[in-house]
Amino acid sequence: TTADSARKNELLLFFDQQSRSKDAHTAARSLIWKGVMAMRPPFDYNGQHSIEALQTMQQGVNRAVESGDTYLMIECFDIYADNCRSFGRPETSLFYYLKSAELRENINTVYTTNKTVNLLGAIGDLLFQMQEYRQAIQYIRRAIDMPLDNKGNHTGSINTLAMAYQKTGNYDSALYWYEESMKTAIASNNHLWEGIVSGNIGSLYFEKGEDSKALPLLWKDYYSCRDAEPNNAANTLHRIA
Repeated sequence: TTADSARKNELLLFFDQQSRSKDAHTAARSLIWKGVMAMRPPFDYNGQHSIEALQTMQQGVNRAVESGDTYLMIECFDIYADNCRSFGRPETSLFYYLKSAELRENINTVYTTNKTVNLLGAIGDLLFQMQEYRQAIQYIRRAIDMPLDNKGNHTGSINTLAMAYQKTGNYDSALYWYEESMKTAIASNNHLWEGIVSGNIGSLYFEKGEDSKALPLLWKDYYSCRDAEPNNAANTLHRIA
């Protein structure tokens, strides 16, 4: 709406003004959030638009590095990496996630936060997409092994861990972690993920040639995902056929 556009422009102007501050913390955060805000609707999306927004965030990252403040760098690295991941720059995203994880290693009060569990899971997901399956396993296992009460809700990362084991031919470990992922999906009453994990277990049995075990799981996946995840449903139908 017109009001939303006006509010967005007002915030962009504010962050632009603050980005010229001599204080590194103010400048870095303002540049980061100027880039984030530029990517938020309403806008006429095009490739150049996202490039310019990410370049603004990169300037914020540079100011954070110049400051030498570990906490500020972690904050800016995380936000920049999140946005690079969302806008199709996985290599850059992985680089800054890894830099953030490296900085967190020596800061126990930050390293044991829920954000770090998500961070390690994101690194694992990106490594899986890049077909670096063994490294993906290492990072996701680190996330799962962190002593946090609520880490069990990360159904997606546990499912990715299982897929990574499957890709390396370790079917026993893959099945174990698929079952763990299923437990978290059931506990959170997430029927879509129940279907997805069922399909992945079915695909494991499919690879092993155990079709009688695979088929009911694949059908469950198809019926759970055909509306919300049509691409996944199409892949499942291919396996069923």
